Amino acid sequence: MWQILISVCVWIQEMDASRGSQDDLTDPPIIHLIRQAVQGKTKADRQRASRFIAETLATHDRVKAVREKVVTALLQEIREMPISKHVSHCGKSFQVSPFEYYATCPKCQEHIKVRGISGHPDIEDVFDAVFAWLHKPGASAIVERRRQQLNDDL
Repeated sequence: MWQILISVCVWIQEMDASRGSQDDLTDPPIIHLIRQAVQGKTKADRQRASRFIAETLATHDRVKAVREKVVTALLQEIREMPISKHVSHCGKSFQVSPFEYYATCPKCQEHIKVRGISGHPDIEDVFDAVFAWLHKPGASAIVERRRQQLNDDL
């Protein structure tokens, strides 16, 4: 890990030398931390900055790993989502879209709630976000091109 840090520090110093700047506010925060580690006034300053960088990089790796797991699980859930769901009411079973909040029972004609509303997002909420995105100007052309690409790949 220190070899990577040293390589990055050398790269930063070369970058600074080539542009003639020691403090560019457009640099990402990690670059400023690394610069602090290299240019710290005391050994304690450099060590403190180096420890913080190591902790930041480790946290970033953990967050990245969790994000990858969440995205993988979400993709799997989307792939496995049925196009209809089974509902039972007053002894009658019927199918409804998984996105419907309400349906009418075919036996008693009662308007019943078939999708929960909670403070926690569900897979249907992901689809709702995508459906909302589809209303943006230009989205339909993008979607049509992608659908054609997917059809061509099959």
